[in-house]
Amino acid sequence: MKKVLLAVEQNLAEEILANILTIEPYNDSREWKFDTCPDAGQLIKESVPDVLVLSRNLPGMDSFKLLEKVKKRFDKAHIVLLVWSINERSRAYMKKAEGLGLRNFVKGGLPGERPYMFTVALQKNCDEVTGMGPVQLEERQEMDQPEEARTPIPTGGRKKTVAALAYGGTWQSEKISMSNCKGIAEMRKRAKTVDMILISSRVKDAERCVKSLRTAGVIVPVVGVGPYRLELINAGATGCVEEVDDALKFLV
Repeated sequence: MKKVLLAVEQNLAEEILANILTIEPYNDSREWKFDTCPDAGQLIKESVPDVLVLSRNLPGMDSFKLLEKVKKRFDKAHIVLLVWSINERSRAYMKKAEGLGLRNFVKGGLPGERPYMFTVALQKNCDEVTGMGPVQLEERQEMDQPEEARTPIPTGGRKKTVAALAYGGTWQSEKISMSNCKGIAEMRKRAKTVDMILISSRVKDAERCVKSLRTAGVIVPVVGVGPYRLELINAGATGCVEEVDDALKFLV
């Protein structure tokens, strides 16, 4: 059994835990045990868990000082940092964390609202599988800005290349140049040459396909197209969209 310690604000702990427990496999009490810790003083006295989820806003100590203590006290734990909204303070926090060798950030809303990101973060560093790869902090800062404020990505006028396994026909897009794959083996082979992989959520073996790609070390975004399926997210899909062009939001 893996033990997870949620070091988060007391008023958020119940909702965060409720979100997490809707996600497989974390709702299996035989495999995962979750405890909460409402303040920094208590946290430092806790035994070392398998996974520590630390909120930047945990009361009781300056967040920067707490990072140093957490790194020293819980170095053997897998650490997840809840950064929350992106602003000058949180960027400085991430920079401080990176200086301590901590890079596993979950940003934005309550954990569990974006199941893929949080399920990844609980078991491995997000950058390993989300398709971003190692990037400099300044680049991530730009990614977190509103879309209209970002610097346009130079593409030389070309469309993004996407390998797609279609269901019942071929997807059409003015923004994405797609080529169809006949199956999982071809997708795995071509994954290194494309920006993104699209899989119809209606495909019979869609979940197995996603798992196979992630097991093979594919790091580009893998997006389900069609009805939302939590099974795909839990298998490692970056997300699900109703329309093909909506998948572009995952090309960050």
